[in-house]
Amino acid sequence: GLGYQRRVREAVVSTQSTGYNLSAVSNGILACTTAMLGDSPDPMDPKELVPTKTKRPAVAMGEPSSNSESTTVDDAERKSSPSEHNEEELADEILMAELEKQRNPVEPVKLNDNVFAVHPKPWCEHLEDHVHSAPATLEKSPACQTCGDNSESWYCLSCYQVNCSRYVNEHALFHFIDSGHLMTLSMADLSVWCYGCDSYVHNEKLLDAKDKGHIAKFGVPAVSVSL
Repeated sequence: GLGYQRRVREAVVSTQSTGYNLSAVSNGILACTTAMLGDSPDPMDPKELVPTKTKRPAVAMGEPSSNSESTTVDDAERKSSPSEHNEEELADEILMAELEKQRNPVEPVKLNDNVFAVHPKPWCEHLEDHVHSAPATLEKSPACQTCGDNSESWYCLSCYQVNCSRYVNEHALFHFIDSGHLMTLSMADLSVWCYGCDSYVHNEKLLDAKDKGHIAKFGVPAVSVSL
């Protein structure tokens, strides 16, 4: 009786982990009972112990199946996995493309062998939502709030968090990616960069922050220039 009991347990375990083989379970129970009563049980076919997966329809909740044939759960998982991986790969590609673009900004215009110039945009669509009032004073060389470097600092013009440049540890760039804040002021040359436009911008809406940056660097307000 112990041999048949073992085979019954194997069949039950197989059904729990991989699907229901009702023939194996019922035949095993019958053989075990016969042995316990003292009769000689019929030999079991070993193939009956091989688990057979039943097909269960894998249909999204609330959506009727368009197939007349049922689809196994494993088939549904295999079909859904590639799309999930594709979405993750696409998100990674977009992030890497954005990083590469911001790490390689627009090239300056060469005026002669020694002089280069960058022409900022006079206006951009992000000025209204991404430039907020500057605090009363700005620091001349504030430290990056992530790594502590103060060699090339940028103020976020939305929240005025300080981060280092792309040429240090790129924390200004990562702040933009994490927060969505698009515009930032360099304390090195008081230029403003818009991540959304991928360009420098100079507009009267930026003069308050630039003027306070100029006072921090040189002790006096910037010279007023008509725009």
